[in-house]
Amino acid sequence: MDNSQIILIGVLLLFLALLIGYYSYSKGKGTVVDFLVGFLLSLLVSPLIAFLVVLIFGGTKCPHCRSRVEGKAVVCPGCQRELSPKTV
Repeated sequence: MDNSQIILIGVLLLFLALLIGYYSYSKGKGTVVDFLVGFLLSLLVSPLIAFLVVLIFGGTKCPHCRSRVEGKAVVCPGCQRELSPKTV
């Protein structure tokens, strides 16, 4: 993952946190505290959810064709090349 992708993910995270903060502000009593609680909670919870998603759905990628390889596959499903344990 290069720096531009990390920056894009960070900007999206902040944008979504602002939206959630605004939503809690509009559904609550309309105080700044409602906004801050929604904003800060979303900043704390969303990286945890993203981490869990990567753990569950993440896998490795074939070094040849970059397609997703499950578990301890011996052959890549994308390019049909043999995978060594060091490359997966």
